[in-house]
Amino acid sequence: MSVDASSTPDASMGSLPDPRIQDRHGPEPVAHSAAVQYVFNDADRELSVYSVVHQLWYDVVADRDQEPGTVGELDERDHSWLDAPTPGREWVVKLIPSRWKAGTGTGDDYSAYYKYDLTLRERDEDGDLYKTGRACSLRVLPQFADLNYKDESDLTYRYGEGSLVRCSTTWADESEKVGGDVRSR
Repeated sequence: MSVDASSTPDASMGSLPDPRIQDRHGPEPVAHSAAVQYVFNDADRELSVYSVVHQLWYDVVADRDQEPGTVGELDERDHSWLDAPTPGREWVVKLIPSRWKAGTGTGDDYSAYYKYDLTLRERDEDGDLYKTGRACSLRVLPQFADLNYKDESDLTYRYGEGSLVRCSTTWADESEKVGGDVRSR
């Protein structure tokens, strides 16, 4: 195989502009999502955020064969950021647990903890769930002192103990629109 190249020093690249990077301008990037993360200092409370979501799974779903569980319905008229759902559908909140990286105990007595994902979905009349262009999800993770890895090594937390809640969404383009200033509440 051979490639023929022009030997003329000022030969152009056909219809392409000269490749001078300093002259190129692209469109400004468009923000299309935002996320916030908080650790609630609730480790010593009887009902931490994590415990409430954990109990919600038991109260509403209670069986892994019944997952994903639907734990709430949303009326778009109550939320300025939420459009009307597709005709014949309604907005719901789906709850799914998944095994987390840490738990309590050792050896045969080790018990893994779970992280919980609450996700906005549309549900049709048959109960089928659908993703849409409007995404919003909460992930709730335990951050408690008595947790350890399965190999018995200690777990350390970057942001302290409590319930870690992470919210991601496509309807906001900056984090302040998602979480506001939680410290003032």
